[in-house]
This record gives sequence, structure tokens and C-alpha cells, in this order.
Amino acid sequence: MDRKSRPAPNSNRVISDQLAVLPSRLTPGRLREILLRGSIWFIFIGIFLIFSALASNFFTFSNLINILFHSAPLGVMAIGESVCLLCGKFDLSVGSIAALCGSIAGWLMVTGQPAASGLGLHPALAIPVILLVGILAGLFNGVCVGKLGMNPLLTTLATMFTFRGLALIVTSGHTLYGFPKWYRIWGGGSIGFIPIAVVIMVCLYFIFYFVLTKKRFGRHVYATGGNAFAAEACGVRVDRVIVTAYILSGILAATAGILSSGRLNAAHSRGGEGMELQAVAAAVIGGISLRGGRGSLINTIAGVLALTTIDSGLVILGVPSFWVQAVSGIVIFIAILFDTIKTRLTHVE
Repeated sequence: MDRKSRPAPNSNRVISDQLAVLPSRLTPGRLREILLRGSIWFIFIGIFLIFSALASNFFTFSNLINILFHSAPLGVMAIGESVCLLCGKFDLSVGSIAALCGSIAGWLMVTGQPAASGLGLHPALAIPVILLVGILAGLFNGVCVGKLGMNPLLTTLATMFTFRGLALIVTSGHTLYGFPKWYRIWGGGSIGFIPIAVVIMVCLYFIFYFVLTKKRFGRHVYATGGNAFAAEACGVRVDRVIVTAYILSGILAATAGILSSGRLNAAHSRGGEGMELQAVAAAVIGGISLRGGRGSLINTIAGVLALTTIDSGLVILGVPSFWVQAVSGIVIFIAILFDTIKTRLTHVE
């Protein structure tokens, strides 16, 4: 049979072959790779045990719930960041999108304050508007990066400042507070002793894990990040995948803004500041490669919990707040270094 008469390869099968991670038999090299993939859980446990030894009131039920409670907004934001990273792209605007959406929430629902609209919208009407803002912000990023081919790092850096400025305009530089009860419950309410925000975060992780591992879109995401040219040759609409990834990142950042402002019962233009880098760090130390195409969303939650545990532990130990920011920077550096070392180790024959 000559080359012209050979049937074209099935694109889904080609992409699935690219994503196969488990061989027929477990070799020492593959065992090392599996351990490296799940190493963040050992790191998280180690961090937790260290703080438990240093502070007697750290390993308590109330503090465990508190860690989960405070990890929810970052955890939700890290899902969208992970999807973008798996595509081989960045989204540095997620923190600003969260701030903008929280500010718009306050502007729409809060009454009796100079910076508010006075509309006093019910949360059932305001929340869809807030999520729509997140979708539009993500769509703008996605079109610029996916359709126009603009640099994702510089593009989302520019929109980070733009969305932050819009949040400042919406609030006129003020803090809006006093949200309705039915809005606060999403970020600050609980079912028994379990915070509703944690339930939302866990459900979103299961949904997106299922989509990324079992659905065609997930295969296309991994293929796009692994080799965009090969994926496009196999029939993947790479530009659409990238645009969709940024839209998902935008709506998840908006959700994080809802959870955060609802928990604090306040919104201001500086909300979510620095969370974009924490989201990147959580994804990377969770095993999502900065080069795209590799990593598991399940490990991202371990990265989120590790970062939140560090913040909580430093606060309990009475470490000054400016040290917390310095430690966050060191963690981000270590995350990038670890990703580089892990990439070299997993590619050693």
C-alpha cells in the first residue's frame, strides 16, 4: 500500500496516544516519574507536620476548617490558571478580574454608600451579571492570545492593570460593604461545619478533572500545550481551545471574587491582589508544567492547600505580615525551580 492510499489517522486516537502516561509494565524510570508527579502531597504533609510541631494550636479541627475556608477562593482561581497553563499559556489577570467582579457586585447590591449605584439588586440578578463580566474579561484575553497571537504574558499583564483600574473606577477608591445575606452565604455560609465555599471548590475540581481527563476538550487542552502544531495537524482547533481556556479562567476568577467578597462582606479595588501569582505557584508546585501539556488538576489542590497552610502557620506563629509576602515570593521561586528540575528528571531515559 502506497503512502497516498493509507487512511488518515484518527485525531482523537493520536491525541490519546500523546497523553498516555502509564506503560504496560512499571519500570524504575516510570516509578520515579509517578513519585515526582505526586510529590506535592508529600510536601504538603511535611509542611503541615512542621507547623503542627512548631505551634501547639495549629493541628486543631477549627484550624483545619479555617485552612480549607481560606483556600476556597484561591483554589477556584487556580483551576482556571491550571487550564491556561496546560494550554501552554499564562493568565496574570485573574486577581484583577476577581477584584473587578467583587467591586461590581458591591456597586450593584450595596445601598446607602456614595460609591454604590443604589440599585440594591437581588443576588439572583446580580450574580449572573458578575459571572458575565468574568466571561467577557476571559473572552477578551482569549481573543487577543488565541486569535490574534499576542504574547500571553504581556497581554494578561496589560489587562491585569486595566481590570484593576476598572475596579478602582467602579468603587471610586472606596470599600463597599454590607452585602445581602443571600450573597454572603456563598462565601461565608456553611452546611453544618463545612463551609459552602469549600463545597463549591471541591465540586468544581471534580467537574474540571472529569472534563480534562474524560472529555474531548480535555484531550485537546493537553495536546495544545504539548505541541500546538502537531495538535492542529491532527484537527484540533487550537485557537478555539485557547479562547475557551481563557473564558473558563475568567468565569472562575469571577467565582473567586464572589466567594472572597461574600466571605469578607466587603469589596474594594485591591481585592485579589497577588492571587494571580499564588494561583500560578499553586498550579506549578502541584505539577502543572510551565511549558504546557503536563500535569494533573488533582495535584493543584495540594498546591493550594500547601500555600494556604504556610500562610496560616506563619500567622499562628506570630510572624509579621511582611514576612508572609516574602515567603510567598520564595515559594513561587521554589515552584519554578522544582518544575525545571522535575522536567529534567522525567525526561532522563
